[in-house]
Amino acid sequence: MDDVTRTITFYGEQSAPVSALEQFLERRGVRVERVDWSPPEEGRSLGSDVNNVVVQMVATGGVLAITAGVKQFREWFRHGRYRVKVEGEADDDDAEPDGSGRSV
Repeated sequence: MDDVTRTITFYGEQSAPVSALEQFLERRGVRVERVDWSPPEEGRSLGSDVNNVVVQMVATGGVLAITAGVKQFREWFRHGRYRVKVEGEADDDDAEPDGSGRSV
């Protein structure tokens, strides 16, 4: 099966789970390269999300390997406050805004 390249974007409260996502992909033979990272922004309002980060990475490997790695990550961190968007994956209009791990 031919390799494909997909952009994966992580949105979340902290960057620590990003390393886990990379590991889940790499264990399946997917090459991962981070291409963009935005550090946490400091917010001054009481309800602001002070630890939000956005990390983009390029994953190159088999479609099934990429899908399986992202699926494992979503299951492992299903209670985390994050979102993972995979290029070419159908958007889910019913995605939970609480970060249930489904793509948006």
